[in-house]
Amino acid sequence: MMTGMLPLHQLLEGTKILRAGGEPDILSVLVEPRQIAEGTFFFKLRSLQFRISAAEAIRQGARYVVLEAGDEEEATLPPNMPYAIVDDVNRAYARTCSRMFGDAHRYLTLIGVTGAKGKTTVCHLIEGALRASGVRTGLISSLVHRLPDSERSAASWTSDSLSIHGFLAALREQGGTHAVLELPSHGIAQERLLGLQFEALAFTNHGTAGGDAHMSSNRRLFTDPAFHKSSTTLCAFNSDDPAGRELASSSLGRVVTFGFGAADVTPELYAADRAGISMRLNGHDLRFPLIGQHNAMNVLAAAAIVCGVMPSADAEVQLQNVRPLPGRLERLPTPVDVDVYLDQPYTPANIEASLAAVREFAGPRRIVSVIGCAGGADRGLRPLRARAAMNGSDVCILTSDDPRDEHPASIMMDMLNGLRHAAPDRWKSIIHRPIAIGAAIREALPDGIVVLMGKRAMGTELRNADRQVATDALYEILGRSGAEAFRRPDGPSN
Repeated sequence: MMTGMLPLHQLLEGTKILRAGGEPDILSVLVEPRQIAEGTFFFKLRSLQFRISAAEAIRQGARYVVLEAGDEEEATLPPNMPYAIVDDVNRAYARTCSRMFGDAHRYLTLIGVTGAKGKTTVCHLIEGALRASGVRTGLISSLVHRLPDSERSAASWTSDSLSIHGFLAALREQGGTHAVLELPSHGIAQERLLGLQFEALAFTNHGTAGGDAHMSSNRRLFTDPAFHKSSTTLCAFNSDDPAGRELASSSLGRVVTFGFGAADVTPELYAADRAGISMRLNGHDLRFPLIGQHNAMNVLAAAAIVCGVMPSADAEVQLQNVRPLPGRLERLPTPVDVDVYLDQPYTPANIEASLAAVREFAGPRRIVSVIGCAGGADRGLRPLRARAAMNGSDVCILTSDDPRDEHPASIMMDMLNGLRHAAPDRWKSIIHRPIAIGAAIREALPDGIVVLMGKRAMGTELRNADRQVATDALYEILGRSGAEAFRRPDGPSN
């Protein structure tokens, strides 16, 4: 909901403006979202994701520049370039974005979910329960931006201040009352959430990568009253996680814990099978199309939130309205007795958790995993990801993912470094991904389990390609005759 174009000095109210220069006076310029989105009005943010120099922005068409105090590019700006120097450019940007959209967040009930793993699933569970209860709800996750009457795929894993506030304004225009937001810790650290005040917050768990930085941001979220709508903001924590217990002990607001151990929200019964999980919660027998105990923890996190924000005795029952999430141990329909799951775990710990979830119900069935690594990023993780996949499966097939400008064979060699001491019958290497997927399905015959692990970077196209390749392979097998269809062929040599 727009209030009309405002001059920059009004948008920056609360920001310390140290100086300004150039022609025309930048502080008098009327600013609208389109100017920022198109790069005409440039804020040089402290952000690895959105890093670009002022010089490059100007070459791309920027006509107004906002820099942070101490930025060396101030001395090299073109003559008469309109600019402003502020004490904190990230905060200035967040304030500008909020005010351009009429501070829409102030009129909404905000629910946030943070933590290392499970954020996306918990957000979708909460949003599904609210929507099923008749609440006009919006959702910002790493998968989708969903309004009450429309949705679009997320353009990136995390949203910047402009897209967040634009979304919240659109939600208000559609009569929305509640917004569920996935909160990556670096978004907190980079001030993208400045000004947002939450009615409820949840912490899922603490990861191993970047642990101290993540904990610092999460601690701020739960202890800084600026993020809390009131002193009774609901704060839900995973009590099975030491970090969750630590945060709960220092948190402001109304603390609720969830977990399989001693907790306020805990299941009376839990069971897992190839199609999902079953739980008894507060006397209700519930069923979810989600795989594994880690997803049961996500359900408990969501239950802690919805039971606190929904005036209903059976709020947790509405959680069952969640749809299977694409790429989160997504089970494909198959015409044979082999189960195939699409997954996109990134860290070695994520890979281990996904395969452990499948192992919960696998029994004597063979688990065959397919793992690749993208080019141009995180080379040091490649051997660790390969080792995690092999350790969690009976057979691991290494393959290509998205090599970008790297040679696939070079990526494969990095992955193989993680399997130096592995038994030769535990792994195969097949660079061409479609062939690797077909080989994995045949390896799993007659009744095994295949887990196809794809890249993390948005991955929609890759997931769709994997889905089609797997489906084609399954129906090719079905089309064969009798014993031939279920004879495990000799795989390619290592």
